[in-house]
Amino acid sequence: LTIDSSTGEIDVNASTPGTYTVSHILADGTVCGTDTVSKTFTINEAPASNAGADFSVCGTSGNLSGNNPASGTGIWSITNGPSGATVTDVNDPNSNITGLTQGVYTVEWEVTNSCGADIDEVQITVSEIPVIVTNGDQEICQGDEVTLTATASVGTISWNNGVTNNDPFTPTSSDTYTVTADNNGCTASEDVTVTVNDLPTVDAGVDQTACANHDPITLSGTPAGGTYSGTGVSGNEFDPSVGTGTYTVT
Repeated sequence: LTIDSSTGEIDVNASTPGTYTVSHILADGTVCGTDTVSKTFTINEAPASNAGADFSVCGTSGNLSGNNPASGTGIWSITNGPSGATVTDVNDPNSNITGLTQGVYTVEWEVTNSCGADIDEVQITVSEIPVIVTNGDQEICQGDEVTLTATASVGTISWNNGVTNNDPFTPTSSDTYTVTADNNGCTASEDVTVTVNDLPTVDAGVDQTACANHDPITLSGTPAGGTYSGTGVSGNEFDPSVGTGTYTVT
């Protein structure tokens, strides 16, 4: 307590809030002694509001961080921004705020007690999390080109491994590529796998000579399971009865 002992004047602003008992002692300078009168009074703390630092969120919700009032009560109110947002518990300094959409919100934290009210503001910048759509996994043959395509609901698109969106390229081996969308620091990513298949290597077998009345010749190209074509071919056999001449079987 800051008090002038001779005048009794109290400097409230320089005093610590609290309850005090002050005594005034009067002495008459005689043997009759002194007289004392006491008074108890309280200095209430002025309201102080701190809504916390401005912050950014991705998505539709965030957490507020106001101060816990030393005296009195606090209440949150949304004073600016897109519609639809709600403070879950308006009297909780650390309440959740939901229903956010892309934009900038101004939220006030007002602390009130018997001495009045104090207000502080916090700005919340909300960015939408992108939604990515790709053209899916790809399967190609060695030496073929492939084009990777992606779109995002918001933000900018970028691929890893030097891939450019919608730009054909020729991969030499199978790989997984990642596309990322960035919207003011709110990101999403998707993976696309490109499978590069080796070209088939085949051997049709050795050339053969047969008589026109020869039994059908079994074709034995490798690998097994291939499809044969050509004059005189049926399934995996060549029939020499087609007549004399030179025939090519593929």
